[in-house]
Amino acid sequence: MSRSVHLINLLNMNSPLHIISEELNKFSWDSDEELENLTRQHILNALKKYQQDEVNETEIEKWANLIEGREDIGRENSYESVINMVLNELANPLLTEPLTKERAIILSNKLK
Repeated sequence: MSRSVHLINLLNMNSPLHIISEELNKFSWDSDEELENLTRQHILNALKKYQQDEVNETEIEKWANLIEGREDIGRENSYESVINMVLNELANPLLTEPLTKERAIILSNKLK
């Protein structure tokens, strides 16, 4: 599968994160171009999975960390700032705020 397909799987949480991570480790985090874009909807979908107990806080943190520093994943136009703020919080709960069901609602509202 191509790098782009693995990035799409990551953004959509289509497979277990450890499998996606292993596949993406075959590619560099550095990239001359953004192959895929993280959108508000991707984050809203991840938060919805969390709220429905399909994934837990640790999985959301790992998901956000897998995305956060990648140069091959861009951000939805005009929403880069809010996406980066929410992604940073999800990736760094010890430095920002722990994810709870209540916090997931607040973050979701910021993305709408």
